[in-house]
Amino acid sequence: MQCELCSTSHPNKIWENAYFYVLNASTSTYPVFLRLVCKTHIKEMTELSQPVFIHMCRLMRTMEKAVTEYTHCEKVNWAQFGCVVPHLHWHCIARWKDDVNFPATPWNEPIRTVSHKTIQERISINEKLVQHLSILLTQVPEPENSTIP
Repeated sequence: MQCELCSTSHPNKIWENAYFYVLNASTSTYPVFLRLVCKTHIKEMTELSQPVFIHMCRLMRTMEKAVTEYTHCEKVNWAQFGCVVPHLHWHCIARWKDDVNFPATPWNEPIRTVSHKTIQERISINEKLVQHLSILLTQVPEPENSTIP
């Protein structure tokens, strides 16, 4: 079975460099949901060279800072499982106290509904965030002369 994250064409790709790309994985349930994906098919962070690992951390910090500044969310959740898709990737999810299952994880069953108006407002925020995020991520310096493993 081919890895879905190894595909070179993703309709929701908002940014990429030599090492990583970012997808807008937002839904009406989670209107600010990003995914940071390693461009090389590896399973674990320990397979990254140290310079690329540090670069990943800088990208994650940039993403989180942008999410908090644009959304004013209660919390940003980061998750990395890789059991279903064993390819290094991180989920970055803005969380609000009134989302469908706060404080539980996004993978839990929903415990409440969110108004259509609130969802639309957050989708609008996400559209602005995504536009600006591609600029911010491009400003993160890439490691020099480095490979992933």
